Amino acid sequence: MDGLLRWLISLSLVAMATFILDWTVPDLPRGVRLFFSGGTLVLTGYIFYRYIFYPLRARIKDDDIALCLERIYPDLNDRLISSVQLSRPAPPGTGQDFNSPELIQVLLNETIGQTQPLDFRKALNYQRQKKMGIFTLVIILLMVTYAFFYPAYADIWFNRVMGGNQTWPKKTFLQVTVSKNPVAKGENVTVKVMTLKGAISKAQLYYEFDSGEPRLYRGESRSNRGERNYIRMKKIEERNEFEFDFLRVTDSFRFRIKGGDDLTDWHRVEALTPPRIEKISLSYNYPDYTKLPDSTNAVEGSSINAPIGTVVEFTAFSNIELKSARLILGNKSVPDNVAGTSQSGTNLKINYDSGKKQCALTGEIPVIGDGFYLFYLVAENGLSNIEPIKYLIKAIIDTAPEIKINEPVYEHKYVTPLATVPFTAVTADDYGINEISFNYQFIAPDTQPVQKINFSPVQNNAAYGSLKIESRENLELAQWGAKEGNVIKYFLEAVDNCAFPDTIGASGRMHRAASHVYRFTVISPEQMKKKIEEIELRLKEEIKKNKEFQSDSIGKTEDFINLFADKDKLEPAEQRSLENAASGQRRISQGTERIHREFNEIIKDIVINKLWDQTTVDKLNGLSQILKDISLVKSPVAAQLFAQAVYNSNPEQRRQKLGESREKQKEILQDLENILLQMEEWEDYQEVVRVVRELIQKQERVIKGLKE
Repeated sequence: MDGLLRWLISLSLVAMATFILDWTVPDLPRGVRLFFSGGTLVLTGYIFYRYIFYPLRARIKDDDIALCLERIYPDLNDRLISSVQLSRPAPPGTGQDFNSPELIQVLLNETIGQTQPLDFRKALNYQRQKKMGIFTLVIILLMVTYAFFYPAYADIWFNRVMGGNQTWPKKTFLQVTVSKNPVAKGENVTVKVMTLKGAISKAQLYYEFDSGEPRLYRGESRSNRGERNYIRMKKIEERNEFEFDFLRVTDSFRFRIKGGDDLTDWHRVEALTPPRIEKISLSYNYPDYTKLPDSTNAVEGSSINAPIGTVVEFTAFSNIELKSARLILGNKSVPDNVAGTSQSGTNLKINYDSGKKQCALTGEIPVIGDGFYLFYLVAENGLSNIEPIKYLIKAIIDTAPEIKINEPVYEHKYVTPLATVPFTAVTADDYGINEISFNYQFIAPDTQPVQKINFSPVQNNAAYGSLKIESRENLELAQWGAKEGNVIKYFLEAVDNCAFPDTIGASGRMHRAASHVYRFTVISPEQMKKKIEEIELRLKEEIKKNKEFQSDSIGKTEDFINLFADKDKLEPAEQRSLENAASGQRRISQGTERIHREFNEIIKDIVINKLWDQTTVDKLNGLSQILKDISLVKSPVAAQLFAQAVYNSNPEQRRQKLGESREKQKEILQDLENILLQMEEWEDYQEVVRVVRELIQKQERVIKGLKE
């Protein structure tokens, strides 16, 4: 009985231990469970053999019983064991033949007398067996009761102990979501887990990439359960959810998540190559009005820069095989986010090159304004280019021609009725000039219609269609019918070759441009001569002022030579004095240059209005040349010599520079004096001419009166 109870207790305890262990440790490996099952069989087998089988085979001797009773009743003082042994017949040759039978009988009688009142049943103590039996009964009742109320759990335990694959019911159920699968290589993947049943305080994500390449993430740890890596997922506040972001995924991977007593199955995320455009070949078909030859420009990632009206043919090459492709055109107002554009655009023809394992897309893009174009691609692997590259379209708008009138210089000019005015202008356009015309109109005393003169190759230095044309014409006012008192406005007009509008939606038309409006005021020759004389007197006064200023400058230069020429180094104040002298000389250059320009205008007015003879014009040209030499040569050289003397540390060279500057100043002074002298001679000559003319006019009037 004792051995049986021991065996039942050990079997029950081992069964409970395996049940609790398998329940508390989720996903206990099958090998571990089989190991525990084998250990249970070995342990219970040993107990059965040690406490049941072996005791049943053992024989109990009289001596063992006597010793047992002696232990219970120590007052027998070994009488019982001695009586049992002495009363046993002695085997021959043992030396017990000499024992006295009488003494043995006496011992037996005493032993019988002492043992008769004793209760030998006390030797059979069942108290421990009773306790063991109660304990065994309680354990078995608990197990039977649990199995009765939870038969499914008992069945699961038995199945798992025997090596089966049944799983325990869980308190927690996890649901996993992946932001995108498959995912384009280089994009981020967000993994989320939420509990459908129960609540968890943490979630661990186990993962492994196909390449085996180790990846380190913040919060990553090495698993103690044989997993590759695990990461504690971030808890989303106010929700029983956890998440983790895999950044810039470049390889496929699998993962599973543990939370509470639930461990999800492996989930796989495929990282695939997304489609993209690797190279674009562009061919430009320019509109006729540009006169540009068609061209081909094969570049990688091409933006378009072409005139409006250009048709651009493209061939775009993708990196992988495509399922579909669309061309999407947009203008600057379209935002950068082009989500949803897969439903718009134009379907493109796809040509697959099996050798290069890429697709070629072909199509046309009309340039009608600034904007962009992009390709929305869907690959055979199901991925699309979520953020396609925008290639810019820069539409070059044909601008109106630009006109610059070089002569006449002034916008308002006085002329005589017989004037022949030289007219020069330059017209430029970005894609060619179609027409140039000269327009004039009498606006005083009466307004007349605008007259138009179309310039031909006679006036133009280049044929129409050129980008730049210089036009020249002599404006004969007598042919226009000009008279004293007329005010005539005139301007140049040009038309280009453009056949496309500036803005989308407007009707196509050529660009027409006009120059500034210039004016002629027609006066009599006498009035013109008077105006010229007034200008001549004003210029004469300005020349006198320049002469006086130049004379003062020569005196200052003499002082500089005496004061500064022998010094090794000039003081700052002395340097400033020389710099001021150089600035003063430059002012003389500027003044004479302005006088020279006005003097030339006087000469032009004399020539175009036919006021004086060629001898007078030649004399005036001589004076103009002297003014030109002063303003462009002599005076700038004198100013430069002053500047060179300022920082020259060699006294001898400084004296030389100042001396050369003084000589140039003297030459300028002499030239100015000569100009004034010749102008006075010219005035005297003009006075004589005027008196003679008046006498002639008086004489003509007298003769006319006599005839009448």
